[in-house]
Amino acid sequence: MRQDTLPPVQPATSIHNSTINRPNDPNELKAEEKTWLLKIRRELGEAFARASDEELLHPPPQWIEKLAAMQTQLRHALESAESQRARYETALRATGDVIWEWEFSGNRVIFNEAIESTFLHPLATVENAPSWWLSQIHPDHYDRVVRSLGRFLESGDQLWQVEYPFRKGNGEYAEVHCRAFLIRDFSGKAERIVGATQDVTGRKHLEFDLRRSNEELEACVRERTTFLNTILDNLDDGITACDRQGRVTLINRAARTLYGDHARPFPATEWYKFVRILNPKTMSQIPEHELPLMRALRGEHVRQFELLTELYDGRRRYLCCDAVPLMDSEGENIGAVIVMHDKTIEREAMLRTRALEKTNENLQKSQSELLRTNTELEQFAAVAAHDLKSPLNSITQFTDLLAEEYRGRMGSDADEIIDFITDASARMRRFVDSLLYYARSGATIQVQADVDTKLVCELAVKNLKASVASSGAKIILMDLPKLPADEDRLLQVFQNLISNAIKYSLPDVMPVVEVSARPLGRNWLFTVRDNGIGIDPEEAASLFDLFHRAKNVRGREGSGVGLAVCKKIIEAHGGKIWIESEIGHGSSVCFTLPASL
Repeated sequence: MRQDTLPPVQPATSIHNSTINRPNDPNELKAEEKTWLLKIRRELGEAFARASDEELLHPPPQWIEKLAAMQTQLRHALESAESQRARYETALRATGDVIWEWEFSGNRVIFNEAIESTFLHPLATVENAPSWWLSQIHPDHYDRVVRSLGRFLESGDQLWQVEYPFRKGNGEYAEVHCRAFLIRDFSGKAERIVGATQDVTGRKHLEFDLRRSNEELEACVRERTTFLNTILDNLDDGITACDRQGRVTLINRAARTLYGDHARPFPATEWYKFVRILNPKTMSQIPEHELPLMRALRGEHVRQFELLTELYDGRRRYLCCDAVPLMDSEGENIGAVIVMHDKTIEREAMLRTRALEKTNENLQKSQSELLRTNTELEQFAAVAAHDLKSPLNSITQFTDLLAEEYRGRMGSDADEIIDFITDASARMRRFVDSLLYYARSGATIQVQADVDTKLVCELAVKNLKASVASSGAKIILMDLPKLPADEDRLLQVFQNLISNAIKYSLPDVMPVVEVSARPLGRNWLFTVRDNGIGIDPEEAASLFDLFHRAKNVRGREGSGVGLAVCKKIIEAHGGKIWIESEIGHGSSVCFTLPASL
């Protein structure tokens, strides 16, 4: 079967592997005699090298002793060879391998009895031809095996090994391992191949099972490793581990964030190439041997070790570290692991808290000082107003007496002077009253819960009843909330704003004032809107300054204190106040108050 694919082999005399036979035919005996004579010549030495064959075949008496010794040696050699042959045949029967011999001279293959027990081919059906053996190779592997055999015969190598499926007597295929040696004669010609074919089906199955088990184990390890890495990468704490040589073998996501983009497996002693590790108290660099991971590698248990990492791009992290050595089942130190908790935010929050506490402390001192100053200011204003009012009262009284007694008697110039003194005294009185009013508005507010702002507005309108009636003003109060506030101070605000809206109305136009409110985040936004003369938007912010009055209202009565008082009260509640206006189109005074304490 496809014998032509094999290279030609030079035939040589074959010796059957299962028996060692002595030659029987005359030609072979003659050849043996010649071999015997050559051996005699070598053994008897040069003295007999020139002896005739007849003399050697029929030795004289003096040679008998030497020849007898040689015969004894030959008999022993034959017995040893027979014993070795018997042991060889016993070994062949004991082994489960199929031993075969391919004789090139007759181009035949001879198998031992194992072909029957191992591969279920009865010896009677086994053909002693290479074609039979090749025909049992699985078709899918035939070309491969034949090419391998051809390369072996052409190469001159001594050993040939190959594995392939071999068909058994029951039609099944067995996985076999074939191992063969090339035997050459004295002239170097290829004489025969002696080989052993072993059934390795069980081994192959074991290898397959082992390979599959290894693959399943590797898949399980990969899955568990992926799961473990996923867990580690989702931890907020940085975790780094190193082997016993100090080389980092594990860095989770948080640790890579802490150490920057350069974080990767490398000796921990090389960290300083990418990051500075500092003592947060002294801001000095921590020596390598004092690093928590290096200390743990020496067997120490490091707890709550604080350090500061500074990347070379300027980023800093405050860390609190725990490091412990890693031990195997026998207690041998195999590395170390460190867990790093990023306390940067906590530390910054602590520093900010301390700064705020210090600021609050200073604010409290300033507030206390301000309260004391305000109290002193109120006291000063009250004293000053009282002291100023006394001479003003005297001036007013004496001016009234002077006018009553001498008006019209001292001429028109004197009457004009009396009127000027009376008018100036009245303005001075109003100024002193306004100053006292402003000073008292800065006193500490007394916040009450759930003040009904609509009731406060209604009370303000009631207090302004005379102004409302004389101007014919229309006051509209929308739904207003209840909120924490100082009711008396809030009454001042509404009263001032409604009074201003009536005071600065357009001529021959009925004043309309609307008070409304709506929620705005955590505050309420109040709006007091009118249809009055309005103001220049550029003056809006300065109207809340003390004694400042808009240009277009200076001919009207007013002291420039009302809006300043409103601002002080609203800001004391934690709110803001501003004006939205346009000349000739009315004004809207807006302010905010917190919806809750």
